Amino acid sequence: MRRNRLIVALALAVQCHCGASRAVAAAKKPDKHKGELVQVITRKAKRHVGEFVSKDDGNVTLRDLVTNREMTVLEKDSPKVPLPATIDEATRIAGLPPVIAWKVRSLWCRKAPVGKIAKVTSHVVYITLGKRHGLQTGTKLTVYRNEGEIRDPDTNELLGVERPKIAELTVVEVSGDRFSKSRIASEMEVKLLPGDEVELPTSDLRVAVCPIYHDNGSLTDVGSKLSEDMTTLLVQREIPVVERSVLDTVLPELLMQNTILFDPKTAQKIGKLAGASAVVTGKIVPHGRRGTAYIRLVDVATAEILFAASGRISLSKVNVVAPARSESSSSTSESGASRSNSGKSVVGNLGRSRRLPKFLTTQARLKRTKDGGVRILGGGPVQTRDRTFLNKDFTFEVLVSFEHDDTIAYIGLGAGKKDRSYNALTDSIYMRFHPPHAASGMVDVESWKKGRTGLQGGVTHKGRHMVRIIKEEDSVTFQVDPDNDGPTDDDLELTVPDIRELAPYLHSKNCNLFFGGGGTYHNVRLTR
Repeated sequence: MRRNRLIVALALAVQCHCGASRAVAAAKKPDKHKGELVQVITRKAKRHVGEFVSKDDGNVTLRDLVTNREMTVLEKDSPKVPLPATIDEATRIAGLPPVIAWKVRSLWCRKAPVGKIAKVTSHVVYITLGKRHGLQTGTKLTVYRNEGEIRDPDTNELLGVERPKIAELTVVEVSGDRFSKSRIASEMEVKLLPGDEVELPTSDLRVAVCPIYHDNGSLTDVGSKLSEDMTTLLVQREIPVVERSVLDTVLPELLMQNTILFDPKTAQKIGKLAGASAVVTGKIVPHGRRGTAYIRLVDVATAEILFAASGRISLSKVNVVAPARSESSSSTSESGASRSNSGKSVVGNLGRSRRLPKFLTTQARLKRTKDGGVRILGGGPVQTRDRTFLNKDFTFEVLVSFEHDDTIAYIGLGAGKKDRSYNALTDSIYMRFHPPHAASGMVDVESWKKGRTGLQGGVTHKGRHMVRIIKEEDSVTFQVDPDNDGPTDDDLELTVPDIRELAPYLHSKNCNLFFGGGGTYHNVRLTR
């Protein structure tokens, strides 16, 4: 009997010890939500938004976006913690400047892209990094070998990874978005193997914050305060910022056109002139006594839009700091569709007149809708009378919506007529915009006889969506702004660096701008 009691006691002791060990391991396990954006709502209905740090015994610690300090919310004060927060929710709670500063900081701290060695020959090392990762000829790379995890023998907690540096490489040819050739740039003590990890050096961040103009080209105290607040918060977070005096000296022309979002060539010019690796730009679109500020963060090296956000602001008391510098700025009647440009604009409200605007023509039959749009019933696309856009810079904007039985909409450059033998549009490069019920609203760009040049994504819901084509010299950018609400995270964009190379069939007399296919077309705007 005594022996049985002793066995039971020993078993209970072992079980308690194992349970405690498991508890210690669980307590020390890194939280998978660390770094995510969350919000907490206290019992007094006060909201806080910040970056998730940890959760211990139901209490949540986060880094508040407004104060940039860690704060702990007790479970008894906020029973539902933490709640995921979207960018829009964070902007409503904290405001635009803290959200922009947080995002810049998080992007700055992100790890450099990691690739792998795909193949090693006697002269060349092939790696899985390319143009999309910012590689150029001459880029220096570091090679590491992953030799396994280091874990605590008692708790099995992950302590680190054994990953020694074994070589350095120099890129000699960038062959594609995800593929490059390199050569060994240092003496090796270890033979390189496929699977060894390759990293880019972490680049230094220097941000240029441009003045935030209204969409008519004027600068007010509201826009000035917005840019100054963002600058202050970036500096407080120890992020290097380009001095405003430098911007005023080297970017007068670009600042004058600040309401136009940066295209790749403009971003590269800013990088060269101001020494900025990233640019914060944007615009304010008024709506009576209130307005919406649209902000974008642009990577200078790749011209990639790293982040976009928008927020409502008060315009009840506005003082103009600098008047509009371009008398040609204008806006459309559709929300979010306004866009300033130093050139001349023509705008057509398609369904509000019996005739098309003078700069458009078609052989198709059109049906006007009650909401002021037109539907194309057959006979070809609606196109510009001018056929010489290959040699001109322009912005072409079309506002389109879809019904439940619509087919694909086409918006592009060229003839725009169907070539049934290729199941495409002859002599044309264009966007194919599927309605939400077909292919999940997929949007892609297609070139005649060359197929799709790049999948952009999809728009899965109904609404009025702005399709935009921007040409500057030989570069053409295709954009879709879902819901026509200005720059936000759901925008789709693809830039063709050289339109003449991708569309060699275009020449000076066959390059119309056109739209056609399914959908209801509401407004069209052409700015030269």
